[in-house]
Amino acid sequence: PDVYLFTKFTLVRGEMVAFIAQLEIYRDGRWYSIVRYDTVHGEAHIDYLDPGGKEYDKVWLGVRAPYNKLYAAITAALRAEYQKHIVRWERQRGRR
Repeated sequence: PDVYLFTKFTLVRGEMVAFIAQLEIYRDGRWYSIVRYDTVHGEAHIDYLDPGGKEYDKVWLGVRAPYNKLYAAITAALRAEYQKHIVRWERQRGRR
């Protein structure tokens, strides 16, 4: 497959206290991360990544732990809407 959803999460007593959900695509013999949802800074946010792998936008979601429901919604949305992220990334790639 040329699209991959990488996920990782930490549970404490059944509550999700941290997660990452990252959409990746395979192009030209390598994998590229194109969008990442995570809680690295203690609050859920989205990192939009350019074709060079650099973050060009961060959107704060205003949600703190526990993240169980948010994680379920995010992974479902990424599965349903992954193509729009690919189109955005491919457009940026064409501008380089």
